[in-house]
Amino acid sequence: MKSSRLRTVLALAIVAVTAAYVCLDLARDTSTYGSHDWDAMESYRLLVVDSIVRFRQFPFWDPFTCGGHPAWAAPESATTVVSPALPAYLLLPLTVALRAEIVIFLLIALAGTWLLAARFCKDPLVVGAVCVVTVLNSRWALQAGAGHAWHLTFAWLPWAMWSFLRANDAIDARARLRWIAATAVFLALLVYTGGIYPFPHTALALGISGVLLAYRAKSWRPIANGLLALVLGVAFAAPKLVPLVDTMSKFPRTVMSREYLDPISFVRTFTSTTSDRTSWPFWHTDWAWHEYGIYIGAFALAAIAIGAWKNPKDATLRAVRITGFVFLVLSLGMIGPWFVLHLIPPFTSQHVPSRFEYTGLLFVTIAAAAVGEAKLAELRARTARPRLVDALVVALVCMIAIPIAHESRPALAKGFGVVLPKVERRDRYEQLYEVPPELAYGDANGPASVTIHQASIGVIRCSTFHAFNHTTWAHLGYRPPGLGATGIGEDGYRGEVYVESGTGSVELVRWSPNEMVVRIAGARVGDRVVLNQNWDESWRANGVPTISLRSVNAYELTAQDETIAFRYRPRTLGVALALPVLAIGALVIAAARMRRRRGASHETPS
Repeated sequence: MKSSRLRTVLALAIVAVTAAYVCLDLARDTSTYGSHDWDAMESYRLLVVDSIVRFRQFPFWDPFTCGGHPAWAAPESATTVVSPALPAYLLLPLTVALRAEIVIFLLIALAGTWLLAARFCKDPLVVGAVCVVTVLNSRWALQAGAGHAWHLTFAWLPWAMWSFLRANDAIDARARLRWIAATAVFLALLVYTGGIYPFPHTALALGISGVLLAYRAKSWRPIANGLLALVLGVAFAAPKLVPLVDTMSKFPRTVMSREYLDPISFVRTFTSTTSDRTSWPFWHTDWAWHEYGIYIGAFALAAIAIGAWKNPKDATLRAVRITGFVFLVLSLGMIGPWFVLHLIPPFTSQHVPSRFEYTGLLFVTIAAAAVGEAKLAELRARTARPRLVDALVVALVCMIAIPIAHESRPALAKGFGVVLPKVERRDRYEQLYEVPPELAYGDANGPASVTIHQASIGVIRCSTFHAFNHTTWAHLGYRPPGLGATGIGEDGYRGEVYVESGTGSVELVRWSPNEMVVRIAGARVGDRVVLNQNWDESWRANGVPTISLRSVNAYELTAQDETIAFRYRPRTLGVALALPVLAIGALVIAAARMRRRRGASHETPS
């Protein structure tokens, strides 16, 4: 018992020290912001805080960038509303909350990976090694440092796989239903927290493993469990997912993905350090280092390769192992099955197939660790000094953890060191065509957005909404469809509200992200008052749908003097809110029926 406790303490200590070392530089100066994509992520998070605290509204609409666009109904926006990081953003300064979010999701990922690995490995030191290799590798640090906040949501993936396997292990129908519901909750959290890549990857992993388990068991039950979990997960996530699908149907994101990793470059992604950047060891690649580096070291890679080569006895572990191999093959890109998968939604909206490496490494490492643990148990049984074997295991785990920590720490720290220009909030909301020089800074991946939001003004050229991203149109001389709003500094700008004919006076009497109240005096009946926000079917003016006038919102006046309230709320929200209620109701009814059947089966004749 003492030996088991000591091994657990040692394992937790190694994981904790490695994680703390990787994140150490985040705590040195908590006043700096993130670079690259963190600019947009910071803007999204600031919108949630402002909407809730300043305006007492739900963050449905973002008026600060791109002429206004959906926030809640966009894939990566407003993702902190249903997130364990929300209290941090509501209570702490933005720069501190960013760091808290990274740490929170890191802890969730480590805990979930520990549970999943412990399903197959009994030695805590082996489980700890799996956590270090699969969570704290440099891919996690590079992506977190680059502002790919969606990558943090991979934290829910091991939880979803763990609960799915528990559902398949369950003999009792009620227990099975509970674990299926738990899997659905983790799938829903992937949607709510912005898992634009982790959600499809998790669904694919559950699907592949479910088919393999069904084949091994000669039963359709694992497939049925996976399908039910996916249906329930979609229902639980419907309040976010349904408006999101509505937005994406109007502004689809279909991207080309011709990238690939040849076998040599594939191996190098796991062994190359940032010192190799100048020689660029990855051939045939289109993106920056943070999309390919997934350093675990040559020693860990060799150990995983040797362990994963042997087919484990456990049927469930074999399914996990094969699922991992499929993901690693997908990471090769267009020289592998990614060529076909990329033709199927939602993968048509994705690129950079090297991102499959992260999930593939998780599953393959768990399989290899289970095989290695069995070999260590044999060695421990044959030797007269088992404590020497234990010491060897500790040394091996440290040999894996130390180089990973050494590589991941600077990869994460590099993303946080941005000092923003001093920003003062402006009293009057108005939109500009471009970010003014005093609010621009060089570390944003495109026109600055967080400083614009802090100043409480808007800009047309932006990088926060995929359909209106400035890189797709600003240098080509045309506007994308749907971008109708104009800003100060370009032809056609007439103010944030105006009467189309120019007759009468107009005043913006109240402004907030979701609601703008306009007072008109001395206008003509039938004339149109225009709100300089991009038109969307969900906008209403005095309760009626707005008119799309050159892709901005307009309302036809019914009186010479009138007050018009323009309000935005996703038109699909009512249906979306009903779906989780129905799903929960169905679960309650199903559980009640199972309880009655169980009670009836235990009754004996009088």
